[in-house]
Amino acid sequence: MLLAVAGSETTATVLSGSTYLLCKNPDKLAKLQDEVRGKFKHSHEITLQSVKDLEYMIAVINEALRCYPPVAGGNVRVVPGKHGAEVAGHFVPSGVSSGRCIAHSCI
Repeated sequence: MLLAVAGSETTATVLSGSTYLLCKNPDKLAKLQDEVRGKFKHSHEITLQSVKDLEYMIAVINEALRCYPPVAGGNVRVVPGKHGAEVAGHFVPSGVSSGRCIAHSCI
């Protein structure tokens, strides 16, 4: 019971962030829906084991965790290489870390 209660706020944060990002990006929502509906024909087929193979869904959850972290400090990305990179149309120098979305273009 303690684990369920203790984890409910972090779970709600990730679900809220995911929902917000998917609503702001309907093409990504459609891609996620296609993946889930293509894998499962009936709701009883959805289990903890069966959803681990949904690559796009896992990517959406990971991106929501990065953009809206429910706890301080994790899921930080560092720009690799010597010359930096372009992220969401913005130049980011090498070595810069970001735990937040750049220009809110997640997923």
